[in-house]
Amino acid sequence: MLKSASFMKYGLLAVLFYLFFEINILAQELPGKSQDYINGLIQKAADMELHNDPYWRLLLHYKKSFGGYKSLIDDKDFFISPDGKTEPQKELEATIRAFFKPVSEYAGEKRHPVLKFVARYNWLNSKLSIDTSMLPLDPLKEFSDYYRTLKISNATLVFSSGYMGSPASMFGHTFLILERSDSNRLLSLSVNYAARSDESFGPIFAFKGLFGLYEGLYSFTPYYNKINEYVYSEMRDMWEYKLNFSEDEIRRMVMHIIELEGITSDYFFMTENCSYNLLFLLEVARPECALTDDFLFITEPAQTVREVINYGMVDSTSYRPSLYSKIMYRADSIDKACETKAIALAGGKPLEGSFANNEEEAKTLDLASEYLQFLLLKGRVTQEEYAKRLVAVLQKRSELDYTGNTLADITIPSRPELSHKSSKLSVGEGIYGGKDFLEFKYRLNCHELMDEEEALAPNSEYSFMNAAFRYYYETKDFRLKHFDFFSVTSLPVINKYFADTCWKAKVGFEQIVTPDLTHTLAANFRGGMGGAFSLGRAGDVYAMAELNANISGKFDYYNFTAVGVCAGLITSYKYTFKSHIFASWGYALLGNATADWTVGAEGMLSPIKDFAVSAKLSRHSVFDKTFDEIQVSASIYF
Repeated sequence: MLKSASFMKYGLLAVLFYLFFEINILAQELPGKSQDYINGLIQKAADMELHNDPYWRLLLHYKKSFGGYKSLIDDKDFFISPDGKTEPQKELEATIRAFFKPVSEYAGEKRHPVLKFVARYNWLNSKLSIDTSMLPLDPLKEFSDYYRTLKISNATLVFSSGYMGSPASMFGHTFLILERSDSNRLLSLSVNYAARSDESFGPIFAFKGLFGLYEGLYSFTPYYNKINEYVYSEMRDMWEYKLNFSEDEIRRMVMHIIELEGITSDYFFMTENCSYNLLFLLEVARPECALTDDFLFITEPAQTVREVINYGMVDSTSYRPSLYSKIMYRADSIDKACETKAIALAGGKPLEGSFANNEEEAKTLDLASEYLQFLLLKGRVTQEEYAKRLVAVLQKRSELDYTGNTLADITIPSRPELSHKSSKLSVGEGIYGGKDFLEFKYRLNCHELMDEEEALAPNSEYSFMNAAFRYYYETKDFRLKHFDFFSVTSLPVINKYFADTCWKAKVGFEQIVTPDLTHTLAANFRGGMGGAFSLGRAGDVYAMAELNANISGKFDYYNFTAVGVCAGLITSYKYTFKSHIFASWGYALLGNATADWTVGAEGMLSPIKDFAVSAKLSRHSVFDKTFDEIQVSASIYF
């Protein structure tokens, strides 16, 4: 019997499976068998067309391809047949034959195929009634003995909110936890799929991730490690969705997890990502829910959560606030004088003054301890300073005659599945430079700055494949206004606790004014960095240094590059209305000496979910020419 400590130490389900049985397996040899029996099983499988069964395709991660099927798994170790990636029937036949081979043929490997691919065996046995005595071992008995040691009581899907500090995490992230019946949830095993990368430079990670240049694989670690990573280090809220899986469904899922241990696939940032590959585990458990078929082009974590809920897989939901959320809630729940005392205490100063009651003092001390933890995570205090100050705070807290939970009434934000849909289609009309136009916009996925932001990071944008086309009535001119490969904006508000940098980056093509006052489509990069501050109910104001680079043969030295500043004021009201007053100024270099400035305002009204109307008014000046624009549009999200 494996004890809980050993379970958490090694983590990997399949490694445990191997350790549990390898000694017994290697001592065994295949009993006498008839090749006729194996051929008979293969013929029976062919007659039943098991290679065309949806569950077989699911176990092998097959999806329709040109002229047939192709597995999304790229690791050759996942297949027994050399043609297994594209030939479901050949892989099924090779799998059946491998089950009956003697253990000695796999002495150099960790596991015999009948154990390595226990989920395949479990399903094939249910269809073919395989004679266990013909096998080198009984895989289902071995698995059952092992599975009992895991003591899994239920499975939970976890969503971690978006983290704008990393391109890999802006959408949010999902993973699974397998909870044990004999331990705290924090000691549960988390099942995670992610890209294997040490790249820390965001643009390179985004580029390589978009084109599948990373390997993705499943990893297994105690849940408390994920909490430390997301809730504390990255300040991300987490939502836990308890799944209503039966024991048989969880067993099937664990079997497939064993099959995927150490197996890699090409990781695609937008499609075959963390959330999409996790859906295979849920679908193997409950195959009547064709989850992976619902995502053909784009997979976003929030949308996968929405689909899991729509399929009736969720029993209950719970919220785990980030360190940031806890600090901000505690700061808002006490008066300014107490808040000042908490900050001073975390800074190593003695606690001075009196409190109205024990509850007020408890809230002050709790804020001090969590802010102190934040200072440690950000490297603003040493480990020694942290330990000394924390002991002092906890000692004062323990002396209080107050046992209440000071986080009991924390504000619970909107759940991720309540965010707007990802794709967007807009139609609008306007006037630019005195010419009337009709405009069509299409965004493949994600979120823009002027979208309603329920359950999303405030004052943020992360959109991909965003295009706008204009038709000018007078000249009958139809043109591409802009096409953004990606556009990212993060405007976190600086306060007394947090001081994150504002930044933005956009890459694509855009119509810009040329020196002869016509327009040309230029390759465009726009980026900036700065800061943002809250003005209370008036909104949030930001300012950034900005670079606007354009490449086109219509300019001197084939480019129009301006450096300058941009600023704005964003005001939101209950996810229904948002306004943005903006201004930018730059000066072009390298032979195109001219000032380039824009001022304007825009607004968005979303009376119902997944629908919005917008208006924009702006004035742009460049090459001593001014262009006025006014536009109204309507958008649907789907």
